[in-house]
This record gives sequence, C-alpha cells and structure tokens, in this order.
Amino acid sequence: QIIFRQTKEKYSKDALFAEDDVIKIRRESFLAIVEKLQVYNLSKTSDDVKGIAFEKFLGTTFRGELGQFFTPRTIVEFMTEILDPQEGERVCDPCSGSGGFLINAFEYIRESIKQSIENKKENIKIHYFDEQYENASDSEKERIEKQVDDLFTQLNNELNLDNTDSRIFQLSHKCIYGTDANPRMARVSKMNMIMHGDGHGGVHHNDGLLNINGIFEERFDVILTNPPF
Repeated sequence: QIIFRQTKEKYSKDALFAEDDVIKIRRESFLAIVEKLQVYNLSKTSDDVKGIAFEKFLGTTFRGELGQFFTPRTIVEFMTEILDPQEGERVCDPCSGSGGFLINAFEYIRESIKQSIENKKENIKIHYFDEQYENASDSEKERIEKQVDDLFTQLNNELNLDNTDSRIFQLSHKCIYGTDANPRMARVSKMNMIMHGDGHGGVHHNDGLLNINGIFEERFDVILTNPPF
C-alpha cells in the first residue's frame, strides 16, 4: 500500500488514481504473485515489453466483460499505416477504450523520430570521419571524436522524456489525446499508454462528443477510432 501511495503521488497530475484508492488483494494472493514475479527485474525491461505484458493481462482480465473495448491489433496497425500520422500532427481517439489506437500512433511516430535521429547520426559520421580525419594526428582525431560524441549526446536527448524540449516529450504531451465515457477504461487506457513508454497518458474520462480537456472540434489532424456502436 505504501508503494501504491507513492505511485499515486507520482502520477497525481495525470489523475490516474483516485485519492482514496487502495489495492484490494488478499495477503495469500499477493504472496503467490510475488513468488512468481520476484525472479524478474521489470525495471530493466523495455517499455515495449511491459506494455505487451500489460495488454496480455488486460485481454485475460477484461475479456467478455469489456470485450467491446478491444480492436484487434492487426486492424489497429493497418489503420495507422493507412493514415500515416506524422511528427507534429495531433492525434485523437474520442472512444479510446484500452488505448490501442493511441499507443500505436505514438509508437508509429516515435519510430519515425528514432529513424530521423539515426539518419542524422549517419550524416554526422560521414561528415566528420572523412579522409581528413584518417590523415589527422592522434590529438586531432581525439578532438573530432569528442565533437561527434557531443553531437550524438544532443541527438540522444531528443528521445528523453524528461527533457521538456525533446521531440519525444512534444509527441507525448502535445500530440496524443483520447477520451472514453467509461471511467474504468479511461484509467486502463491511460495506464496502458504510460506502460508503453508514453510517460504521460493524455486520456480523459469524458464523453468523446464533447469539447473538453484539450479535445475540441477542428483541433486534430488525425482521428483514429473504433466507436462502440
């Protein structure tokens, strides 16, 4: 409960949990879970792995009761590829369910940002490690390598969610939005996005037809959704 309280405090801005929320689990169940999981260090796994595990857990926990909230992943990927969202475009899912469309859009754009940074790194290497570098003295080579390292560090910082000026931060905090009318699913969607490395979860519990919390008509470039008819 102490760790859960710390988690609630960390994500208090995102309204992920209510103040009076507690973990409702029997001691025996908790001990059994710890026994199964204690051999793993989840803090050292990638966000993608944690996100996939979370989705698998969701699928078995909510199947039937909340089946209408899950669009098959292949359909989600197919629709995202067709719409081809770009960096800087605002994406919205007004019926976000478990967050599948928003997560896929986030990952799709994130991959394009990563590729752009890799391309820049390749161009830097071509520019600095030329024939002049090959013929340079050891001290001159060291100076050039230091320059390249500094440029690489700057580029890597573009992928840092803690850097408010980074391209990934801008994507996470200013481009991905969602709402869901079901309070439980809005929370699941937000948590799912955080687990997939979004670090923010710009999803709100609201009617997707209302202008509210940064979601309003004419604001978005891309709408990805599967309304629960």
